[in-house]
Amino acid sequence: WVQIDAVLDDAADSPQARETVGLIRDAVHAIPGADALVGGTTAFTVDAEAATARDLRVVIPLILLVVLLILAVLLRALVGPLVLLGSVVLSFGAALGAAALLFNALGYPRVDQGLPLFGFLFLVALGIDYTIFLMTRAKEEVARVGHRQGVLRALAVTGGVITSAGIVLAATFAGLGSLP
Repeated sequence: WVQIDAVLDDAADSPQARETVGLIRDAVHAIPGADALVGGTTAFTVDAEAATARDLRVVIPLILLVVLLILAVLLRALVGPLVLLGSVVLSFGAALGAAALLFNALGYPRVDQGLPLFGFLFLVALGIDYTIFLMTRAKEEVARVGHRQGVLRALAVTGGVITSAGIVLAATFAGLGSLP
């Protein structure tokens, strides 16, 4: 085993440093039987970004598919679940955009690469949870009193619970966000 330490001329995590890591990896992987590894801060960032990009391409569609199937079974429909899923995905996009504007205004133009995936997991999972709660109640009420009255009654009965749960959740995340 041999370890060779190298210090790049470019700043760590700069585009030039990432390109250099790629060039070094290409060069050492071309040596037969070398089984060479390239590590360090920049290499870690390159690997983390590649893993996160893969997760975004694989995990998010799988989550959406499972959620769509659950909603379709629950509601015994296809259009309604698509609309509900779309509303939750739209709220995720709005939250991600608002977070990007806030972090940028606070002087943090870049955040952890895992933030979009974790945000998606939490916001979609919780958003769908509340949606399922509301739609189950709406389905029961619509069967009893008709469409318009049923939906209004379901909103009146579940709206306070969903709003309270959202406030408690936001306070919990705000508390967690203040930890070092």
